[in-house]
Amino acid sequence: MPDLYIKNVTVFDGTGAPAFMGDVVCADGRLRLGVPDGPCDVIDGAGLSLAPGFIDTHSHGDSCLGSMHNSLSRVSQGITTQLTGNCGDSAAVSSEEMVCEMRSGLTPSPGLDGPEHFAAFGPYLEYARSLPLVENSAFLIGHNNLRRIVMGYDDRRPTPDELARMQALLRDAMRHGALGLSSGLFYTPGAYADIDEMTALCTVVAEYGGVYATHMRGESETVLDSMREAIETARRSGCQLIISHLKVCGRRNHGIAADILRLIRKARQSGVRVAADQYPYEASATTLLSCIPPWHFTSGNDALVRSLRTPDARRIIRREIEEDAGGFENLVCGCGGFEGVRIAAAPRTPEVLGKSIADIARERGADPFDTMFDLLVQNDGDVQAIYFDIGEPDLMTILSDPTIMVGTDGVAVTPDALCHPRAFGSFTRALGHYGRDRGLLPMPAMIRKMTGLPATVLGLSHKGRIADGFDADLVLFDAAAVCDRATFADPHQVSAGIEAVIIGGEIVYRGGALTGRTPGRLLLRGRV
Repeated sequence: MPDLYIKNVTVFDGTGAPAFMGDVVCADGRLRLGVPDGPCDVIDGAGLSLAPGFIDTHSHGDSCLGSMHNSLSRVSQGITTQLTGNCGDSAAVSSEEMVCEMRSGLTPSPGLDGPEHFAAFGPYLEYARSLPLVENSAFLIGHNNLRRIVMGYDDRRPTPDELARMQALLRDAMRHGALGLSSGLFYTPGAYADIDEMTALCTVVAEYGGVYATHMRGESETVLDSMREAIETARRSGCQLIISHLKVCGRRNHGIAADILRLIRKARQSGVRVAADQYPYEASATTLLSCIPPWHFTSGNDALVRSLRTPDARRIIRREIEEDAGGFENLVCGCGGFEGVRIAAAPRTPEVLGKSIADIARERGADPFDTMFDLLVQNDGDVQAIYFDIGEPDLMTILSDPTIMVGTDGVAVTPDALCHPRAFGSFTRALGHYGRDRGLLPMPAMIRKMTGLPATVLGLSHKGRIADGFDADLVLFDAAAVCDRATFADPHQVSAGIEAVIIGGEIVYRGGALTGRTPGRLLLRGRV
């Protein structure tokens, strides 16, 4: 493969320093500032800008690794590296039941996609290496996976033997190169874990210099207490903490983002390593089952969905949501009611996609609660929803902090499935709409949040900078035009202003489309 020479370009090097005019050479997968030594392919970057490839610290791409449409959602906004396995759920270290649950998104690899290839991280890597990879991928192991394998959905503390088994599964994954552990303490069965359990697991992560990324126990009324729990877990274990998709949910909680940032700064001053990522949208997204209090899931999702066929279960759950007495994250009340809950995926009732539950109820002439329960029953619980519960002032306060990274929290398996626009637009929205147009941060500082900062947090020592010897992962863009085009109504739109994306010295995206190149690598702890 010939060297690639990008000349006459404005360079943002990923450190936050001012941009400079320069020439950059990609040779043998590495960068060198200056002019080439011999023949090469040339890109004239006059009028354009060059940055290190963006690093998505919060992806769910391990569930569909090898999907070209999902890769398009990444690289079309400048992402060249993704950290997968977030929110407590990972493809690796999965039971046969969990593999069946994510089977629809998996890329077939004959002979290597059986449940046994997901049971531990080593065999999963064999499967992953068999796939065509556009972007680079690193991996976290989900705490929900560990708990389900060892304890199922039991709502109790693990016995010493059970905890040791979870630690052993995690330790094996860390030895094989996983970057760390993720938790989804908002979800079941992760919600049943206490701080002692999480500290014991994070101690294993700390042994290997890994990271702990957490979807905290609460992001609305209990967000500050949840942050204190996460910080204390990191303090006790000594590991690097990443608070996932930092935000303030629930309309009555809007306005406390400054308090959240003060808590992070105080923890850092005391010696705890705290990082966080954020997607720049005013709506969150997760399962519709997440509207139901966690204590109803002790027999698993399937049993809960079966119970929704009975009037008694519906009456109890409705009362708990309507009374809003606490003890769980009340997504319905946080959105101001069912008008703020929009269906994003419902395989067996596609006619409801893009509509709020309130709208669907009106169309059906039904009660909104019964409509929610009916959708869950009709789709065997497999319903995704978008929740309009985040205030833009809080969003902007967090995004203005130069120490908070950017992440998508996104996945886009197929072009015909509705998804959150963050899957296609998080980075270009932060860079264009909020950075350039709203003036939240200068462009060098915003780019550092996407490049040099996450590379440091994740220990990716050869990524995140344009400098001699660093990996040749780059994004060439028009600084005046770059912006997101994905919307809630049409979320699969590629961004404007991204001229080319380069991974390992190969052009993987140009002219608004993938080029067919698949130079992506698996990034393993100790080998990055």
